[in-house]
Amino acid sequence: VNTSVSDDKLWKIYHHTRVFHDNLVRSINSGNKVALVCNLKSHIHTYMEYFTKELGVKSEEILAITGSMPEALRIFAGDPNGSWNNYRVILYNNSLGPGASYDFPSVFEVYGVCAAESGFDPVLALQLYNRIRTPINNVIHVLVLHKELSPYHSVCSGEKLLEKMC
Repeated sequence: VNTSVSDDKLWKIYHHTRVFHDNLVRSINSGNKVALVCNLKSHIHTYMEYFTKELGVKSEEILAITGSMPEALRIFAGDPNGSWNNYRVILYNNSLGPGASYDFPSVFEVYGVCAAESGFDPVLALQLYNRIRTPINNVIHVLVLHKELSPYHSVCSGEKLLEKMC
């Protein structure tokens, strides 16, 4: 894990999926609220399925913000201060429009999965990760995927996980 400090935030950059996902699962299982940024919509759907089926998070506790969501829900989700407190897990990609910010301190832990081969714009990535202005412990966790995860790639204590990722 590489670390860097900027804007009073500690950035933890992971290159090993197991360590990243162990931390993510630990956060969710401990009851913390989690915001997860993914640059691929397929990852959002995969995580949503994993959180509900494997971790027992109720689907109504998850807000997945993608370009294919109904417009009324997108408008609702685009006001983080007014809507995000109702959810345990927020999943989003760059379809979350500019100007959206969550300003309540220390409510969400922030995680991100960046598939490097997709050409994710670093400036856009920083904007998305910083939508939560003050994450829990001021830490942002980012997994950089340098290659596709193989089917059934073990990332959490030997479990079959994220079968559909990439």
